[in-house]
Amino acid sequence: MTVGGMSQYLTAVQGMPEDVEEYLDKRIKNFVWAGKSKAPTDYEIMFLPKSEGGRDLLSIKDRNSAIESKNLKDFVTTEGENRAKWCSLSDNRLRKDIQGNTIVDPKVRDSPFKQTWKPLQKCLPRPLKRMLKTARKFKLTFNALALSKNIKEELPIFFHMGGNRDMGRRNNSKCAQCLRDCHSVRSTGDVLATVERNYQRHNRRRNCACQPCREDRLRGCIAPYLCLEEAIKMLDCLYEKWDPRVEVNQRAEGLSDELK
Repeated sequence: MTVGGMSQYLTAVQGMPEDVEEYLDKRIKNFVWAGKSKAPTDYEIMFLPKSEGGRDLLSIKDRNSAIESKNLKDFVTTEGENRAKWCSLSDNRLRKDIQGNTIVDPKVRDSPFKQTWKPLQKCLPRPLKRMLKTARKFKLTFNALALSKNIKEELPIFFHMGGNRDMGRRNNSKCAQCLRDCHSVRSTGDVLATVERNYQRHNRRRNCACQPCREDRLRGCIAPYLCLEEAIKMLDCLYEKWDPRVEVNQRAEGLSDELK
């Protein structure tokens, strides 16, 4: 259909405003029914294949939804050099303003699809609003039956989507701030690396003489033992599925038991 071919490229690049979408849909109806005020059959039937009694008519709304879904897929799945510039720009815009009164340090804002914070939509440009609307429509979420250890470690630890209620109050604790500022912790893997260091002869005191604690004090941490305990508690707040300390095989065995 001409109207679909002429609008497809611009829709893929810039999106299509809802008023334009409705206008084109109305023009298609007028063309199909030859300007008749009363349609002889249900308009939705015209979208069906001819073998099912339809006319293979293009649905502008469904076509636009498919384009938005493709853009959304590119946004959430591509990484590194393959990631388009518009994706990086969109990341920065989504992180700028967030909903609610929760304080989310800009340094730890990664993605609303991987964390619990949500962008303030009224401040977003129209294309990003449409993309988020598509995500809600198709209930997009970052999920899987079993995650590899690498994927678990790459996820941001602060405002982790796989944390329990206790995780919420730990995101902005004093130790959490120190983990961010002095220990440069961002991901779940960073927390795991902090916990798994060689803490030989470690003591629960500010002047602990073990090597990791001495290194942390040089970074500016005044109580390394408290930050270590906080890191352990943050990992404990993760559900088993998201915990990098739980092997994939163990998780698979648990799923098998649940399905029996």
